[in-house]
Amino acid sequence: MSRNRPDDEDEDAREQFQERKPAAKRPQPPSRQEDNEEEEDERPRRRPSRPRDGDDDSYSGIVPYRNVFALVAYYMGFLGLIAILGGFVLAIQGIVSPGVAGIIIFGVGGISGLLAVIFGAIGVAKASKGKGTAHAVVGIVLGVIEILGLMLMLLGAIAIVGR
Repeated sequence: MSRNRPDDEDEDAREQFQERKPAAKRPQPPSRQEDNEEEEDERPRRRPSRPRDGDDDSYSGIVPYRNVFALVAYYMGFLGLIAILGGFVLAIQGIVSPGVAGIIIFGVGGISGLLAVIFGAIGVAKASKGKGTAHAVVGIVLGVIEILGLMLMLLGAIAIVGR
């Protein structure tokens, strides 16, 4: 009964492994091989390409951080909208007095709407390649709606008081 021991199997595997020769690299034609060696030494390394100042479109397409006036118009438009609607809610719920609500609505909301229109116009004028135009236009539209709404409310209040 002859039985292979683990040591015998290991020796067989080693012999088979030693008999194999490593695969040789394919030789390149002599002219190309010499050229490659020379080019590696003489050729300057390329720098990784970085976007130039005006070429970074990844983030500026979403938020026009280079057109500050458009962003300010956008934020002022929404600030005015929040102030006007929030002032109404605070006044209706009785959380603040009507005088404070009027300051919030007409003061914060009115000034924010006016600034949104002004900064939006400047943002549209400064928009290059359409960057920030939408934010500026949204600011202008919100500002105009806020101003017209506040004027209508003021005229309505005058009409009610004048009776």
